[in-house]
Amino acid sequence: MKKIIHILSFSPRVEHIMKRFDDFREYTDYFSENISTIDFLDIEEYPYRVFFYTGEFHSILSYETLKHTKEFQLEFWRPYYGISRAYSKNIHGVVHRIFPAKKVKSLFPLNSYVYSKSLSAELRKECEKGSVLLSLGWPTKTSSKLLFNVKPRNVPVLANHRSGTFIKYYYKNFTPVQKINPFVFYEYLLEKLICKKYIDIFQCTIKELRDYINKKNICETVNLFDGIDYNLYCPTSDKNTLKNELGIPIGKKILLYVGRFYEDKDADYLIDIYSKLKLIRNDIILLMVGGYKSDKYYDYGLRQGAIMIERVNQNQLVRYHQISDLYLLPIKNYVVRNFGGIGSAVIQSLACGVPVISDNLVHFQGTESEKSLIGRLMNGESEFINNIIYVLDNPEKFSRCREISRKYYDVDICTLKLIDIYKDLFKKYKVY
Repeated sequence: MKKIIHILSFSPRVEHIMKRFDDFREYTDYFSENISTIDFLDIEEYPYRVFFYTGEFHSILSYETLKHTKEFQLEFWRPYYGISRAYSKNIHGVVHRIFPAKKVKSLFPLNSYVYSKSLSAELRKECEKGSVLLSLGWPTKTSSKLLFNVKPRNVPVLANHRSGTFIKYYYKNFTPVQKINPFVFYEYLLEKLICKKYIDIFQCTIKELRDYINKKNICETVNLFDGIDYNLYCPTSDKNTLKNELGIPIGKKILLYVGRFYEDKDADYLIDIYSKLKLIRNDIILLMVGGYKSDKYYDYGLRQGAIMIERVNQNQLVRYHQISDLYLLPIKNYVVRNFGGIGSAVIQSLACGVPVISDNLVHFQGTESEKSLIGRLMNGESEFINNIIYVLDNPEKFSRCREISRKYYDVDICTLKLIDIYKDLFKKYKVY
């Protein structure tokens, strides 16, 4: 049977997170109720329990694939800090495997990576057997080192862009000392070489990255998003009842933000914009969901009158999208804005019929005319404020958000396209 192995490039920070809880059960209950589904295995040595996170991107991909075909055996591998041997568990038809790993640090930040000797060894064995397809996040130093160590020449490799970019794009933000570091040029060449030698298809929604890959003739590219569940994320027929249930004021227009409350997501900038908007109109309220009380700007948001909600699971999150009038994602960070993609929360809002204001709309897969019907770009502070007011005052002009976005981002449509890619790659390597 043909096998697909999805590989995550980072370890869960279990020890760091567990400090917030008294025992394993409290952590497991909290995670399941507020973040995503989780499973575990009790073991006889420290740390006495290991966790399997079924809500990670690659894990979700496996389960979505299973909904549409039983043609493949699906596995989800990842490195895991603090264990001495590998563990596995079959969870609803997907085999989850974790491998002992360590962080290899470097003075040059992009040279640090996660290394697992046993994961590399087991993956090499799978590649020698054949009949396997590797799917992993790219570009990351961890994935680059893994491919370099395993050298999967005779099996298909599908790289998925999650975040980040190639070293050449980080270069502009390097310090003068970093720019003259000879390792920078070495890593640039190595990254490109490994991609060209081992990766068959680069799945990426970032046009600039696809153009770069195609121009350099590195590998094939495909513009495909994982997809959002449009059956879960859908409009509500009664916003006021839902607002009452959530404790959100009725009679206010809700400006929603989803994400951590810190600098990388420019949460402070959004809170400042909200403070200025309140001087213009008194019918709005900023609702920020997804961070923690320990985040840098949690208290700042409260002081400025925003409603701050800690991280919640998908079933709870959809309710906040449904009561909103406008979704805001004012990313100014160069890497996040240009190479972070459109973002799942943006699509979730569109699926709920909520327009969006964010420069991340540059990554929208539809036409320019369609883009104008689902929201606006940020384009600096004054235009950002004007666009917020315009969209709030003209909701009828943005009434087709769900219809337009669904063509490109419905998880069922995207998964069926991805399954076709799997089949084509297996055929390319004569695996039937």
